[in-house]
Amino acid sequence: MGEGERGRVEKLENAQSLRYAVPNPQLSTVNCQLSTVNCQLSTVNCQLSTVNCQLSTINYQL
Repeated sequence: MGEGERGRVEKLENAQSLRYAVPNPQLSTVNCQLSTVNCQLSTVNCQLSTVNCQLSTINYQL
């Protein structure tokens, strides 16, 4: 087995071991909080887009 092949096999084994790793509860909590913030930011972004559309309509009418 060549040096490059050995590296690929080691990476594959590492990836497979990560699949069965015990989840870190703190990381899960942070991930959940970030997902919540992301959802809130998406909502704000949607609201701002709506306001922008309304302002564009008013500007067009002027």
